[in-house]
Amino acid sequence: MRLFIATEIPDEIKEELAKYQSYLKKSSADITLVREFHLTYAFLGEIGESEVDKLVERLSIVKVDKIETYLSSIGFFPNEKFARVVWVGLKNEELIREQQKRIASSIRYEERFKPHLTLARIKKFHPSIVEQTKKIKLSNKPFTLSGFSLIQSNLTQDGPVYKIIKSFS
Repeated sequence: MRLFIATEIPDEIKEELAKYQSYLKKSSADITLVREFHLTYAFLGEIGESEVDKLVERLSIVKVDKIETYLSSIGFFPNEKFARVVWVGLKNEELIREQQKRIASSIRYEERFKPHLTLARIKKFHPSIVEQTKKIKLSNKPFTLSGFSLIQSNLTQDGPVYKIIKSFS
């Protein structure tokens, strides 16, 4: 099973993110827009079905806080000159990082973590993607991150299909 741990984003923020994606469509870059938005705390990859119950047990003891945040910046992975991913950052990054550390340590997971919401993946880079992205004016509507879920990702020709295995609040 291909699994990850993430928290859902409110619908009104998802609508804002979809508007930002319309700017990206105007660039001449070969991009794939993300269809579902969430804040990923940990991408676990392929996990055997026999391990899922242990994961759920460990995750069920994690205490999570509600975190007030808003969209703060737009960025690129790995960088502007060789962008492969376009993302939106979140305010109160340190609180989000602390939350991610609690979740990750409960399952002995380590990875560098940058709180972000992915807008698009770039198949073939063109400088116009950076130019178009810099025109986006982010909303500063506050929203709350609360709880998280263990999610299964099934890759299909039409993109990933997600199924929540277990939600935690």
